[in-house]
Parts: sequence; structure tokens; C-alpha cells
Amino acid sequence: MPNRSEISPNVIFNSVILFIIKVLYAVNVICFIFMKRALYLTLHY
Repeated sequence: MPNRSEISPNVIFNSVILFIIKVLYAVNVICFIFMKRALYLTLHY
């Protein structure tokens, strides 16, 4: 049991960092898609 309590903070920290990276990546992808769509619409008007 003591080993588990020692490991859990690192696991939580790593999972939080991975989650933040995934969220930032998703936001960047969404922004990129919207920028491309906006450019496409402005060019074709």
C-alpha cells in the first residue's frame, strides 16, 4: 500500500500534463480548421 501512495502523485501529474497537451493540440487543430475555412470563404467571395 505505501508504494501505491508514492506512485499516485506522479501518475496524476503525468495524466494531467497529457490531458493539457491533448487539449492544447485540439484547440490548435480547431483554430487551424476555422482559419482555413475563413480564408477559403473570403477567397471565394
